[in-house]
Amino acid sequence: MSQEDTAIPEELRADLVLMNGKIMTIDKDDSIEEAVAIKNGRIEAIGKNHEIRQFIGNRTRVIDLVGKAVLPGFNDAHNHLVESGLNLAELDCRTPPIASIEEIIQLVRDKASKVEPGTWIKGWGYDHTKLREKRHPSRMDLDRAAPHNPVLVRRTDGHMCVVNSRAIEIAGITKDTPDPPGGHIVKDPQTNEPSGLLQETAQNLVKERIPPPTLDQIKEAIRLACQIYLAEGITSTQEAGVGPEEIRAFIEMQKSGDLPIKVYMMLKVDYLKDILKLGIYSGFGNDRLKIGPIKIFMDGSMGGRTAALYSPYENDSSAYGILRQSQEELDEQVKVSHGAGFQVAIHAIGDRAIDMTINAIERALKENPRGNHRHRIEHCGLATPQLRKRIRDLGIVAVPQPTFIYALGDSFEANLGVERMGSTYPMRSFIDDRILVAASSDRPVVIGSPLVGIWSAVNRQTANGNTLAPEQRISASEAIRLYTINSAYASFEEDKKGSIEPGKAADLAIISSSPVDVPSERIRDLKVETTIVDGKVMYQASA
Repeated sequence: MSQEDTAIPEELRADLVLMNGKIMTIDKDDSIEEAVAIKNGRIEAIGKNHEIRQFIGNRTRVIDLVGKAVLPGFNDAHNHLVESGLNLAELDCRTPPIASIEEIIQLVRDKASKVEPGTWIKGWGYDHTKLREKRHPSRMDLDRAAPHNPVLVRRTDGHMCVVNSRAIEIAGITKDTPDPPGGHIVKDPQTNEPSGLLQETAQNLVKERIPPPTLDQIKEAIRLACQIYLAEGITSTQEAGVGPEEIRAFIEMQKSGDLPIKVYMMLKVDYLKDILKLGIYSGFGNDRLKIGPIKIFMDGSMGGRTAALYSPYENDSSAYGILRQSQEELDEQVKVSHGAGFQVAIHAIGDRAIDMTINAIERALKENPRGNHRHRIEHCGLATPQLRKRIRDLGIVAVPQPTFIYALGDSFEANLGVERMGSTYPMRSFIDDRILVAASSDRPVVIGSPLVGIWSAVNRQTANGNTLAPEQRISASEAIRLYTINSAYASFEEDKKGSIEPGKAADLAIISSSPVDVPSERIRDLKVETTIVDGKVMYQASA
C-alpha cells in the first residue's frame, strides 16, 4: 500500500482502528503487523501504523494498543457452555479449593439448612484423587449432611456422581438393580448395597428424576457463562452436546440479539431419530449460531478410570474402563449420521475407545465416501503411534484439552503409569504426524481460560509441579493456532474466522503481552484486556 493511496471517502473509512500494537495475524506465515482497520464487523485492512492511518475518519473509533498484542478471538472447540452457566447456581465442590470430604459435607449441610425438605441439592467439581481422604464421598457422608433432601454431587469430569440415600430411594435403586448398559452402580462388596457412586450411564437413573431447568434458567445460564468466556478472550465456542431445550434457548437468544458469542452446537445422539426427520445437517444456521456435529459417547474419563483401555489401569489388573456401547451400535450411529450429511464428534479417551471410533468412521467412509468430512475425535486422550497414523490417513480432526495435563495430569500418571504418558494428549506428536488438532477446555471439567491451555501445552506441567512427557511440549505460537485457526477448521469456518486477515470476521482479543514473547511460565498470567466480536467491543477489563 503506497502513501498515494490515501483518498478513501469518509463513508468508507473504518468503524474501528487498532494502532501501535503487535497484531498476530495467525495467517499461513504467522505475520506480525502493527495495526488493523475494521468496518462492518470485518477486517478491512492490516499493516503498518502509517498504512492503516488512512482508514481513520471522523467517526472512526481508535484504540491505541500501546504495544499490546492482538490475537484472533479464541475458539474453544469443545466445552459445555450451558452446563457451566447452570453450575453457577449449584454447590462449587472443585478441588482445590475444597480439600476434603468433610468440606463437601459442610457445603451440603449449609445448603440443606436453607431449603425445604425434599428439595434437590446439587454440587459439582470434586476430584477424589485430590481430596484428603483419597476417595469418593459416599451416600453415608451425604446422609449426614442432608438426610431429608436428595443430594447429587458430580465428579469434575461429569462421568460419575455420588448421591445420598434419599436420591437412591427416589430413583428406585436397590442392591438388586442391575447395571444399565454403559454404566456401573458401585456397590458395597460385603452387603451389595449401592455405595452412592454411579458411573457413566448409571447416573441417568437419578438424573432423570431431577426437575430439568426451565427455558429461562437455561437462557440465564448462557448469559452468565458468556460473560466469563468474553473476559477470557473467547469469541467462539463449540457446545459439546445439546438437546431440544438448549437449542431453543440458543435460537431465541440469537434471534433477540442476546447471544454475544458465536456458537457451534453439537447435537446429542440421543435425539438422532428426531433430528433426521427434520432434514437438517451440519452447517445449517448463520455465523452467530450453527448446527454442528452429532455428539456420540464411547467411554468415560481417564482420571475416573472409566476411559476404555486395551491394557488395564495401574494396580488393578481387572480394570479396563467402561465402553458406553458396542462397536456395532457405534457403527450404526456413525453410518446414519454420516449418510445424512452430519459431521460426527465422538467422545473417545482410552486407546480402545479411540480404535473403535476410527473403525466406525473408516467403515462409514468406505460405504459412503465423502471428502472433507472433518469427523472428530473429542479428547483423543491415549493416542498411540498406530492410532495416530490411522487418524491422519482418514483426515479425522483431534480435539484434545491441553489443560487436562495441568489439572488432571497427576491422576493420569497414577492411573496409566509413566510409560503411557508419552501417548497421553500427545500434542507434539499430533502436530508432527500432520493431524489437524483443535484445542479446547471441556469446561467445566477444568479451567476454561485458553491462556491457561496454551501455558499447559507449552509446559506440560501438572498441578503438583510434575512434568509429563516433556517431549510432547509445543511452542506458544503452535498452541495459539490450535485455539484459533485450527478450531475454526474443526467447524468448517477457517475461511470466516480464526486469523486476522482482510474479509474475515473482526473477532479479536487484546492481550497484555504476546504469549510468544514472555517466558513460558508467565503465559497463564497474561491478561485479556479487551474482547471484540464482529467489530464490537464486548468486554473491557476494568482499569
